[in-house]
Amino acid sequence: MKFLAVLCIFIFTFVFAYGCKNSPCGAKEVSVTSNGSCKCVKASDFNAVTVETTKQSEWDVGVTHFSRYGVQVHNNGDSTATDIHMGFDPKAIGQAFDISSDIPDLLNPKATYVQFPKIEKNSSSGFNFTIPGRNEPYFVIDAANFNN
Repeated sequence: MKFLAVLCIFIFTFVFAYGCKNSPCGAKEVSVTSNGSCKCVKASDFNAVTVETTKQSEWDVGVTHFSRYGVQVHNNGDSTATDIHMGFDPKAIGQAFDISSDIPDLLNPKATYVQFPKIEKNSSSGFNFTIPGRNEPYFVIDAANFNN
């Protein structure tokens, strides 16, 4: 019974987190919900929410190289964005040993996405993290809801 309840919660969360109830968007598409209407937009055409990753510092400890990155998520739209979901390179985040943010529970180590609860119009939110290695991780916007 507990399994069934957890499964229902998971399905409910997944369906509503990505906006499009009957058919989630495909690869290289963003689920965009505005005023209760959902549509899939090609990721290359979606610029209402953008992600900027900046290497802040790097150093070596013994033979291991470390890099610290800042990630800023910008809401370029003219309304508040809620439930912004970003897919990420799970290998990079899984190796992160220092994640800092002013958003509680921004990153769940077992998750495959980052969720921002709310970003006001024409503003940004972000987080910092440190990982071993030199390769910059990637982040992609999977879904965003906009409220007028």
